[in-house]
Amino acid sequence: MARIFISYKRKNKEQVFQIVKYIESQLGEKCWVDLDGIESSAQFGSVICKAIDNAEVILFMHSSVHLSINFETDWTIKELNYAQNKKKRIVLVKLDASPLENIFLLEYGTKNNIDSRDSIQLQNLVRDLRRWLGISQQQSVTSPNSNVQVKSERKDGSVVIINESKHKDDFRELARTYTTSEEAKLCDSYIDMVIHQKWAKITETKKQVEALAQKGKTDAEYALGFGEYRPYGSNIRIGGDQHYRLAEQWLGRAAKKGHVKAQALLADMYYWGKEPEKAIPWATSATNHGDSKAARILAWCYRKLNDNSKYVESIKIAAQLQESTKSRDIHCPAMEYGKVLLEGIITRQDLDEAIRWFDVAIKLSYDIQHTSDAVYYKAKALYEQGHKLKALWCLGDTSDNDYRASELAKKIKSELNPLSGFFK
Repeated sequence: MARIFISYKRKNKEQVFQIVKYIESQLGEKCWVDLDGIESSAQFGSVICKAIDNAEVILFMHSSVHLSINFETDWTIKELNYAQNKKKRIVLVKLDASPLENIFLLEYGTKNNIDSRDSIQLQNLVRDLRRWLGISQQQSVTSPNSNVQVKSERKDGSVVIINESKHKDDFRELARTYTTSEEAKLCDSYIDMVIHQKWAKITETKKQVEALAQKGKTDAEYALGFGEYRPYGSNIRIGGDQHYRLAEQWLGRAAKKGHVKAQALLADMYYWGKEPEKAIPWATSATNHGDSKAARILAWCYRKLNDNSKYVESIKIAAQLQESTKSRDIHCPAMEYGKVLLEGIITRQDLDEAIRWFDVAIKLSYDIQHTSDAVYYKAKALYEQGHKLKALWCLGDTSDNDYRASELAKKIKSELNPLSGFFK
C-alpha cells in the first residue's frame, strides 16, 4: 500500500502530478493519488479513509483555490481532518504564493510548510520523506557511460533499483520551471514597479527578471509578459506591434506550463487585441482553474462571436466564481449575468435569479456608481414581478442621484396612488 497520500484540488492537477512524478522517481515509492476525484460520501468513507490509514505521510497541496472553499463540505478538508485525527504526519506543500488562512495558518503557519516553487525546498522534502519512510540510498556506477543507479531499501526489506540519471533529468526540468522564493520576490517586485509606474527604478530589475526568464523560470516569463501588456491594457494595439508580440511570447511560455495568471492575462490581451478565437482556449483553461476574470473574458469572446448559448453559460460561471472568491471587478460578472436574466432576450427570463445576482453585485460593487447600477436593476426586476413597494424601498436614496432610478421611482409612485399626492 502507498505510504504517501496526496491531498489536492483537481484544478491543480497538472502542477500536482508534476511534483508527484518527481517524488516517485526520487524515492522509488508510489504515492496514493485520487486521479478522478471524490464523487460521493460512500467513496470517501470506504476508499479515502483506508488510503489515509495505510499512509505514513500526508502531503496536502495548498493553492489559491483553497481561499474560496467551503470548510464544511470540501473533500480535501475532510481528508486533512481525518489525517489529523489519525495522528498522521502532515506536510503542507504550497503550489503558489497564496496566503495561508483559517486552519492552514493555525496549523501550518510556522511548521511543516514548504514552497514547491523552490527547488531547494523540494529537495529537502524528498530528503525528509526518505528519512521518515526509512529509505536508505546506496549509489554505484554500473556502465561505461557512468550512468548511476540507486538502490532504495525499504523498511519491509524490499529493494528497488532506479536510474539516477533519469531522476536528475526530471529534477532539472522541475527546477528549471519553478522559481525560488527569492526569485519569486524579484518577479513580484518588477510587477509592482510596472503597476505603480516606477520607470526610473525598473531597468535593472527588468534585466534580472529577463535573465531568469531566459532560463525558463515560469514566474519570470509571466512577469515580463505582464510588463509588456499592463501599461497599455485594452489599448495594447495602440502601444505597437512590438509590445503585443513580446507580451504574447512571454505570457505564452508561462501559459503553456500551466501558469493560470498568465493564461488569464494572455486571454485578456487576445480579446482586446481583436483575436477572440486565440483567447478562448486560454480563457477556458484559466476558468477551469477558478479565475473569474478569465471566465468573464471567455464570455465576452463568445458574445463577440455571436455564440449566445456559450456566452450565457460563461458569464454564469464568471458570476459564480466572483461570488465564491468575493472578488471585486470593475466589470462585475454578477451584475452582467443578472441583466441577462432580467432582459430575457438571449435566455429565459428569471427574475428571482436576477435579483439574487444583483444582490451579489451590490455586495461586491467596485464603487458607488456600480452599487447604484445594481440597485436600479434589482428594483426594476422587483417592479416587473409586481412588487412595487419593495422596488420603491430598494431604490431608496439612489433615485436622488440616478436619472433612471428617479424615473422608475416616479412611475411606481404614480401607479401606487395616481390620484393622491401622498408620494410626491
